[in-house]
Amino acid sequence: MIMETFDVSVGAQGFAEMAPLRLYPGITVLAGRNNVGKSRFLKEVASLRADSRGKAYTARVTEGDLTAVVTGAPTLHKTDFLNHGQIVWSSTMQPNPSWAGSESGQRSPDHDSRLSILNDSFLQLMYVPPIRSIASLVEAEHVIRPSADGHDLAQCLIYHLNNRSQEVSEMEDVMTQMFSEIGNILTIPQGNNHFQLTILDRYTDGRISFEESGTGVSQALLFVALVLFSLPGRIFLMDEPHVYLHPVAERILAKFFRDHPEHSYVVATHSPMLMNALEPDQLVHVQRDAAGTHLVLALGSNDRDFRQALFSDLGVVPSDFAWCSRVLLVEGSDYVTYPILFRRLGWDVDALGCGIAPLPGAGTTTPMKDVVAHLERLLGIDFRFLLDGDQQGEYEDSHVLYLPVAELENVLLRDAAAVKTGLVDENPLLPGDERARLAEVIDVHRIESFINGRDGIKGSKILTDLAHELGVVYKKSIHNPIIASALSSDYLTDLRDQLAPFVASADQTSD
Repeated sequence: MIMETFDVSVGAQGFAEMAPLRLYPGITVLAGRNNVGKSRFLKEVASLRADSRGKAYTARVTEGDLTAVVTGAPTLHKTDFLNHGQIVWSSTMQPNPSWAGSESGQRSPDHDSRLSILNDSFLQLMYVPPIRSIASLVEAEHVIRPSADGHDLAQCLIYHLNNRSQEVSEMEDVMTQMFSEIGNILTIPQGNNHFQLTILDRYTDGRISFEESGTGVSQALLFVALVLFSLPGRIFLMDEPHVYLHPVAERILAKFFRDHPEHSYVVATHSPMLMNALEPDQLVHVQRDAAGTHLVLALGSNDRDFRQALFSDLGVVPSDFAWCSRVLLVEGSDYVTYPILFRRLGWDVDALGCGIAPLPGAGTTTPMKDVVAHLERLLGIDFRFLLDGDQQGEYEDSHVLYLPVAELENVLLRDAAAVKTGLVDENPLLPGDERARLAEVIDVHRIESFINGRDGIKGSKILTDLAHELGVVYKKSIHNPIIASALSSDYLTDLRDQLAPFVASADQTSD
């Protein structure tokens, strides 16, 4: 019997606190920058395997403040593992469990059976590192399931290819989908019980050794073999499976994992492509600061199907919430311009942990008040909507902010020199000679005169009309970022005051 759901908390040097992770059936994604502790966390979790250091660990039941899983799976709590080599787990399922491994306590009646289930669950943990290549010429051995590091992957493949197990056909199909040049994977006898593992090229009929194939082929083959040839119930802790893979191969690999729910997957990745294709049941943001490594639940596993439907309506994807501790959701293509304006204000949103994501579907297919309520339930990070000022008062909610003007373009129009830069001086839609000619004949005063006196008109309308007057074409997604890059921060004071409490702390809002 294996636990389906349990919590693991890692406490070790370098972690700011007991870093918790709930292991569910399905897929969990760990996202975060380089060197924040994703790989180390996976390795620490994998170290809970009873055989990972060649000895069985001791365990004790304690009174604790962690809640037991209703289905009977206890909550696991790993403390100071490196020093004491012991797993501490706690459960509130039994009335007043008192056994603490001391002379004053006694074992609860089901202690031994729970400890057995606990150890069986730990044995399913498998840390899978990235690999570069696998050996082609190997001695045949009876290897049914490959090791996590892939050192015996060739022997495992030879065994299954020669015996044509039922999983082989699926393996070949998946590999051909990812790498269309692969016709077949062949095992060629070489004498002395050795075999050469080669790829038959679909286009040339040539044979390619695995040492000579792309690194992505070996990487993908290990993951596919582990999933297909392992007994059901594995908890794969996969470290950067996207490495060396083309985006198309990432999507196919993600679908392959989804098609095999007999295992659970914890995937550390930097790839938005893989992250979105995995459609994760939960998304955890791994962060690091002066205190150490933290784990922040960005998206939980509850109501996954509902979350997917809502995200589809809103036009967002899981990776929009993967890299930040809070997110500002803005309308349409404005999400390209806001990071530029924030840099003009001296805000580094990446360093501040504040993401900016587009939300084109808010208030259209789903009413805004419902969107706010749904996201508040689904997201584990703080969020705000930033809406155009002409919608002021339509939605009264602490999660909704409004621009101090009708729309973002009205902010850009405050600086006529910046507008000239975007529409004329650096307009990428104009040929070079035409751009130079217009820059000579159009001055800032002409643009400023056109803008003045148009109070109450939306900025996008003014910019469109101004472009027509100047004989150029205005495209919001192209020209707004250019104008924003040239905009003086003197025109952004009210925007700073509106957003500083959410985007940055007070001491980070100066130029």
